[in-house]
Amino acid sequence: MIRAVGYRDEITLASLVSGKAALSRSGAALWSAIGVESLGQTRYRRDCKDDEPVEPWYRRRWFMINRATKYNRASSFSSGSVWLLLVLLLITGVTGFVIDVLYLPPTPALGYWFFLFHVAVAMELLLLMPFTKFAHTIYRPVALFFYSLAGKKVLQDT
Repeated sequence: MIRAVGYRDEITLASLVSGKAALSRSGAALWSAIGVESLGQTRYRRDCKDDEPVEPWYRRRWFMINRATKYNRASSFSSGSVWLLLVLLLITGVTGFVIDVLYLPPTPALGYWFFLFHVAVAMELLLLMPFTKFAHTIYRPVALFFYSLAGKKVLQDT
């Protein structure tokens, strides 16, 4: 998919890294995709600036409870891959916190078993990443990078 978008927008490896201007354009597009849009979420904040929240802040934060109770339309349908992602993230977070607590001196043997379980769950999370909604953590920044490059190319051509 990435290759098809690159061909369509005439973006090649040479156009990304050949020369100082290309590196500068690629760096600016990378900063726009990762720093400004993905982490800063400027477009999302701009689009939602005038929206009034329809539910209180504590209801919006507890995503697993919303999905289990089918609280709103967005969480009324949940597939197995959605639940798998949420449960694996929860287990990874909880075991990571337990590891931090258990590794205070003196380290009990139970800490090593928690570490082994934590690493196994984290690796499963990474291996299943392309098949769950967790893949959007990669797809979205890549799409924003190409969007930013295409926008800079349009500005450059005019």
